[in-house]
Amino acid sequence: MRKILLVLFLLNFSFYGYSQEAEEVATTEEEIFYTAKDELKLNPLYLLLGFPEISYERILDEESALGISVAFSTEDVFDIDFMAIPYYRVYFGGKPAAGFFVEGNAAFYVADHYEYTYYDDYSYEETSTNIVGGGIGLAVGAKFLTESGWVFEVFGGAGRNFLSPDDIGDVYPRLGLTVGRRF
Repeated sequence: MRKILLVLFLLNFSFYGYSQEAEEVATTEEEIFYTAKDELKLNPLYLLLGFPEISYERILDEESALGISVAFSTEDVFDIDFMAIPYYRVYFGGKPAAGFFVEGNAAFYVADHYEYTYYDDYSYEETSTNIVGGGIGLAVGAKFLTESGWVFEVFGGAGRNFLSPDDIGDVYPRLGLTVGRRF
């Protein structure tokens, strides 16, 4: 009787041992960065122009991601003081969220608006106010991912301004040579 109980007891544990599924754990550095879901990037192209742009991107799955780019003016080169561009990307590469991509974006910005009042003695008065604008656009590009988690992007596109187009222009550019890190 004891032998039968012992055999049943051991069989019980052996069934539990085989019923457990093995979970794959990313152990190499390469696998960790391919499974990471967040990226933080800087656009040095705009930084050189006095309009630094910082981007955060959240990878949804291997083929899509959501992100936001925020840029602000440090010099009086552009009339735009602040710009936020949320975007959605679809990727067509072999690595997760890398390779060729198509981006749909929306832009929201704060810009300077100048009004001039001219007088009879050939003098004028300048008045500056801030205006809020926005638009929708498209961009295409490519993202390159290294085995150590560094990200390099090159992209270009444009969008159509729907709010305050007379003060800023009908089109806004979407250009970048970004460098960042996936974590």
